[in-house]
Amino acid sequence: MEKETKEIPMMASVTSQVSSVVDEPHKHQQVDGADKALELIDGETLDFSPEEEKKVLRKIDMFVLPWLFSMYFFQFLDKQTLTYTAIMGLKEDCNLKGSEYSWVGSIYYGTFLISAYPHSRMMQIFSESKYVSFFGMLWGATLMCMAACHSFGGLMTVRALMGVLESPTVTGLVLITGKWYRKYEQSTRSGMWFTSVGFASMLGSILAFSAYRGHQETNVTYASWRILSLGIGSSTVVWGGCMFLFMAESPIKAKYFSDRERRIAIERLRDNQHGVGSHEFKWDQFRECLLDVRTWIYFLFMVTSQIPVGGIQVFASQMLVSYGFGTDITLLVQTLPSGFLQIICAFGFGWIGDKYRNRTLAFFLCMLMSIFGMGLMVGLQNVGSLYRKEVQLVAYIILMGSSATPFALISAISASNVVGHTKKTTTNGIIFTGLAVAYFIGPQVFDDGPKYLRAKVVALILWVITVILLGSYFVLNKWENKRRDKKQLESPMEKPDNIEFMDLTDKQNPFFRYVY
Repeated sequence: MEKETKEIPMMASVTSQVSSVVDEPHKHQQVDGADKALELIDGETLDFSPEEEKKVLRKIDMFVLPWLFSMYFFQFLDKQTLTYTAIMGLKEDCNLKGSEYSWVGSIYYGTFLISAYPHSRMMQIFSESKYVSFFGMLWGATLMCMAACHSFGGLMTVRALMGVLESPTVTGLVLITGKWYRKYEQSTRSGMWFTSVGFASMLGSILAFSAYRGHQETNVTYASWRILSLGIGSSTVVWGGCMFLFMAESPIKAKYFSDRERRIAIERLRDNQHGVGSHEFKWDQFRECLLDVRTWIYFLFMVTSQIPVGGIQVFASQMLVSYGFGTDITLLVQTLPSGFLQIICAFGFGWIGDKYRNRTLAFFLCMLMSIFGMGLMVGLQNVGSLYRKEVQLVAYIILMGSSATPFALISAISASNVVGHTKKTTTNGIIFTGLAVAYFIGPQVFDDGPKYLRAKVVALILWVITVILLGSYFVLNKWENKRRDKKQLESPMEKPDNIEFMDLTDKQNPFFRYVY
């Protein structure tokens, strides 16, 4: 008890020093709501060797990264099931007419949008890994229910519920990445778990093809798309249960660490200017989030870069059919080659962002690749003497391989540049609300089939806007870092001990520098 009375004035003094720099009176709040990591370090700094850190990092990669990869793998596979089943008989068996299929695709993101922020708030209260895996089991069970649908209303109900249940997944994975990895490790690791999109795409194509051909060659009367929904959904339930039981909630609770390794895992996070999080909701951080221009740049990044992706994912199979490919070939070429390219893009651009410490460069290169693919599709539209369906297929592969990767890059940028746990969870809620808006609008943009020319032109315009926003973001962060460096030179301030674990925001902490 005596120890506590000595520490609290020290912490208040630290916050008072910081407050004098940023002119914000929040010392009592920061003392009461400091990061949970502060309890473990007990006010001390630990020195460790590079070899010790590498050993800890290897353990994190071994025991954390596979869970992130697999959970996003199942979410994407479950989400893609609708695309596969669209040409496997779902539309006919459920009597979908006119724009009803578009609405079945959009309703998922409508409910995703509504529930994105509430889930983010709940993940400040509950363990992110437990929360995500619990909802993973629920959405897997809901996907299994899709096999029982016989009407538009039934499909809408199932897809709406899946939107609510899958909404916390990506937000949770981004938060988990931030509490285990240094900021210049996060882009690569986000890219690594995002490669699951490519693997899920390839496996999904193989499963859909197998179910479709197997159904054709046997006397089974149960529809192939229903079998696919049951198989993928049940696998998700099992894996979600495994993650719930076996994944460590944070470095503090990881049983595979020795006491020293646990301290090293926490000390590594000082570079991020935050630890493993605080359960206390702080209104000043909430307000700061809403007033921070970067929050809304992240939101616009998601909207402008992902509206085309939302439409392409729902209508991918139908686009290929419109080029003259049959159902069985479409199921194979739809995602096998593009899935392989997605793996390369997700890991490659993530690695570039960390290696050269320039995530806007990686983002820019990725957007150029997407613009090239879509430009090829528009320039060689499936009419006229220049049209070749093989060229359209190449353009499709380039497009599908690169267009989803900005999502992972945006997540990594925000994970490194937003600190203060309330601000971080609120920002994530807003960012993934933007994703939901994009994916809700996307299928409605692709309503001019079979050529989808207008939709492709809209996609090009939106991606050019994304590049312009990216340039603005780069300039903003570089200018702010220079301003802070100049202020530190003019009025030097000694860095208070353990300020990284005081749960200050990026604006409140004068020692924070933005990644760009």
